[in-house]
Amino acid sequence: MKQIVLVILTLALSFNGTSQKRFDLSFPKKAATTIIQTKLNIPFGTIAKLKVEIYDGDNLKMKGYQNCYMLKVNSINGKVVKDTLLLKFVDDSKTLSNNDEDLCESTLGKSTDTITNKQFYEMKKKYVGERFTIMAYEIGQFIGVPEKYFDYKRIVPGIPHVFSNRGFFFEHSLIVVSNLTK
Repeated sequence: MKQIVLVILTLALSFNGTSQKRFDLSFPKKAATTIIQTKLNIPFGTIAKLKVEIYDGDNLKMKGYQNCYMLKVNSINGKVVKDTLLLKFVDDSKTLSNNDEDLCESTLGKSTDTITNKQFYEMKKKYVGERFTIMAYEIGQFIGVPEKYFDYKRIVPGIPHVFSNRGFFFEHSLIVVSNLTK
């Protein structure tokens, strides 16, 4: 009996599943890898307490940030941020405005095209630099057009095309879940 068990064990160990096909689902050894580091230095999707101030995207003098407001992060969970950290945001708390139209609507109850330039700049001056304590988490997405895109997709005259002229990159942003200041 012991001999039969020994024979079966020996066959089982030497067989080792070689007759079964195995699929290699790992990346090839030469595959390109990209590691995306969060700006807040905590994992994506982790809610954190942030001290922020409103920053005017127009100051960046870049088309992608015109007419929008960003958050300048001053501290993360009580730890002071030494470098300037600016992030676009979406406000789920419905207390902050991330663009001129929303700010005008929430502040004056009007559209930007129905107020004077003086009213607009006074409103903007009060909002930019305002400080808040918020609960938020970081997200991100790839945006833009990859290099050589137009080698395969030609622009046809007369058909409107909206493409980023900033290349193809990963954009970080914040989701504000609560405004602890208001």
